[in-house]
Amino acid sequence: MTVLVTGASGHVGLTLIQKLLESGRTVRALDIRTNPILEKLPVEFIQGDLRQPDTIENAFRNVETVFHLASYISIQMYEWPILEAINVKGVQTVLDFCKKYEVPRYVHFSSIEALDVNPKSQPIDETNALVPNDFWLPYPRSKARGHRLVLKAIEEGLNGVIIYPTAIIGPNDYTMRAANQSLVPIANGKSRLLPNLGYDFVDVRDIADGTLLAEQKAPKGAAYILGNQRFSMVELGTKICKIMGLPMPSALPAWIVPLSAPFLEYSAKLTNKTSMVTRASIYPVTQSHEISHRKATNELGYSNRSIDQTLQDMLNWFIQIGKINT
Repeated sequence: MTVLVTGASGHVGLTLIQKLLESGRTVRALDIRTNPILEKLPVEFIQGDLRQPDTIENAFRNVETVFHLASYISIQMYEWPILEAINVKGVQTVLDFCKKYEVPRYVHFSSIEALDVNPKSQPIDETNALVPNDFWLPYPRSKARGHRLVLKAIEEGLNGVIIYPTAIIGPNDYTMRAANQSLVPIANGKSRLLPNLGYDFVDVRDIADGTLLAEQKAPKGAAYILGNQRFSMVELGTKICKIMGLPMPSALPAWIVPLSAPFLEYSAKLTNKTSMVTRASIYPVTQSHEISHRKATNELGYSNRSIDQTLQDMLNWFIQIGKINT
């Protein structure tokens, strides 16, 4: 029977589809756009927009599993309308169609940013509460609201499981909206001064593998963090520069970044540009701490490849598609 992947042309979507095909599954791919690789794969592609339910309804007919990856990621403070339309109302639309067509299994991609970082005396795990519905940052607020809709649907009978990915890097990224966006400039020698701040970075292929394990093994209503290990930007930058034969980066004191964010946002607004350093983009790296994926390891058999292998494969892939100069 067919499985449906929403957000099919994205970093995780494309990687997951390739793994599904390798295992012999029949795939229906739903996205607002396609990409050159997706067009070459033996999938049924449906172009649709979560904000227009009539364009996506047919995708939910006769499927055994829905992997709902489609979302809007934003590090800006002013994009709540589109975040709400896709990450909240769009989730409700997907859930309504799952109910209407009696989809047997639903795998939902939440976000590690949907979880409250407190208490900081212990690692962040699946027992952390969701951020409140009025949380001050738009993206985490939208993911938490969508997440709550999924929990309600599960209470009403949906056979659903929830995934919290951490910062996703690795090959197969045509959108450049993930954490790769901050690493490619380092490989091109354009980022020599890196903040001494870090986060949990995970390979996209490990995320795809963990997602399939959750589909197959997780009980109804379970939730799993899929991550790897915390690395600072200086640590990752040093590894990348060693691979590329570039001079080692210098460290920018951590306290400078939060102070500079409001000024960089204001400057970007005045020049009609988009700042990559915003209050929303620095929140995860300044407020979060150790993140645990122990539950996924113990219950699903989830595992990770080394960060060195991930970075090598990522750099090789970006060189291959011309994003990195050699």
